[in-house]
Amino acid sequence: LKRVQLELEEAWALTRAQRKNPNIGGARWVVLQLRQHMAHLVTNLQIYFQLDVIEAEYTHLQEKIAVAEDFAEVERAHSQYLSALLSQTFLDVNLVSQSLSNIFEQCLQLCRMVKMDDGSKYATAADEGEVKALMERFLKFSNTLYTCFRSNRLAGSQRAPFLRQLLLRLNYNSFYSDEAARRLLVRKSMPPMQTPIPALPSMAFH
Repeated sequence: LKRVQLELEEAWALTRAQRKNPNIGGARWVVLQLRQHMAHLVTNLQIYFQLDVIEAEYTHLQEKIAVAEDFAEVERAHSQYLSALLSQTFLDVNLVSQSLSNIFEQCLQLCRMVKMDDGSKYATAADEGEVKALMERFLKFSNTLYTCFRSNRLAGSQRAPFLRQLLLRLNYNSFYSDEAARRLLVRKSMPPMQTPIPALPSMAFH
């Protein structure tokens, strides 16, 4: 997760120079927008995993160790700490683990696209078909992750007390809830091969 976040930050530094490129329109503009949405998702996942889960549970672990009377209590506290991490990060849920892997792969693919962009019209970043395909895959996998997070099995359980805060942060401008509704409507009205590529909502670059 941290590696992907750093790669996206490096991609941002590289795309800053692209703003002066006369060929910035079209596909390259979508690349800039898509990188921003990827960074939004990855950054909020990083905050959730690191601050809301790991650091919070580590504080609880230290408190238990401080009052432990023997090694058995320390061992039990450590076991509870590891179980809490697994439970609150949902890495024991196959759909979550697979969605995260797929999302990270799309992020790294975009970063490779940015690094290889020489500014010409022949670069992959200028290929509208390639960029739209990447965007659609990212939207698909990130929407799957969001839908899984907000399911009654996870959001409605007590295993992750900070999950609702993560959902609020992720659903920027109702982006994921609107995307979920759009995909449901598309599935009901159109064959899969005819699914249109949605436009990403505007987001302030930073």
